[in-house]
Amino acid sequence: VQVLRKSLSKSPSSQARKLLADSLFLLGSKIEAKAEYDAVLGDGTLEGEALETVRQQVETITQEFGLGPAAAAVAT
Repeated sequence: VQVLRKSLSKSPSSQARKLLADSLFLLGSKIEAKAEYDAVLGDGTLEGEALETVRQQVETITQEFGLGPAAAAVAT
């Protein structure tokens, strides 16, 4: 996580941000992961399978924490 954060501070990219979010998710920091996934969705550069994975993770976190339909709309 720290390496990915440092990498993002020097050279931000959607792929690095997705990897950070994936790491946070797996480590149990799901709300923080959702914030990173939302940033990835917001920049609109991911496509295909990577984009679908991010959408699924956002939906999982949204449901798990009962974040409501407004948060789920970000994933669509």
